[in-house]
Amino acid sequence: MSNASKIALVAALLLGSAAHADQRSFPVGSFDKLASSGSADITVTTGKTPSVSVEASKDTLDRMDIRVDGSTLRIGMKKSGWGVHWDSGKIKVAVTVPMLRSVDLSGSGSILVNQIKVPEFTAGISGSGEGRFPSVDAGTVRLSIAGSGDVDAAGRCGAAHVDIAGSGDVRIGKLQCTSLNASIAGSGDIDAYATTSADVSIAGSGDARIHGGAKCKVSKAGSGTVTCG
Repeated sequence: MSNASKIALVAALLLGSAAHADQRSFPVGSFDKLASSGSADITVTTGKTPSVSVEASKDTLDRMDIRVDGSTLRIGMKKSGWGVHWDSGKIKVAVTVPMLRSVDLSGSGSILVNQIKVPEFTAGISGSGEGRFPSVDAGTVRLSIAGSGDVDAAGRCGAAHVDIAGSGDVRIGKLQCTSLNASIAGSGDIDAYATTSADVSIAGSGDARIHGGAKCKVSKAGSGTVTCG
């Protein structure tokens, strides 16, 4: 076998190994908050017993750092000997929890929470991650983005608070809320729904579109626009 053929064979074996995904369950206690750093794609399902299952390469599974700290489930990677977090390949995390009050996503990962029913729900995204919350029932919803991330939410709430610093987008036009307090610093966009009042502040080129007929109070510095209707 020629050297070129040997190299091609080794490369194929390595690619095949990297593509193979294993699955592993991680024992966890009770929690109602979730914080993730890295590139994991997380799906959260409502259920009676808390659980965490991860699908990834064996090497990645061995380096996963999943633990409950107080009332927070933390998902990330162990540091290497050089203090660096290494991610390898796709990481899919399945979480079951009775109730989730807050989400903190840092990095390029994503999270989908199938149902949220709490007095107050908070979601923060730092980086380019994505948060999806298709069924929300909360008194207060607080959403924040620092970076280029995206948030989509639907359902209902009493008061919504939205903060964007950067180019992120918040799409909550299907989250029917009574009031809205929104702030954009940068080029991010907000699409929201409020029925009584909306206080919107823009510094930069971001745009806000408010549906639902709320009375809008607007503060602007820059080329951004606010549309209320």
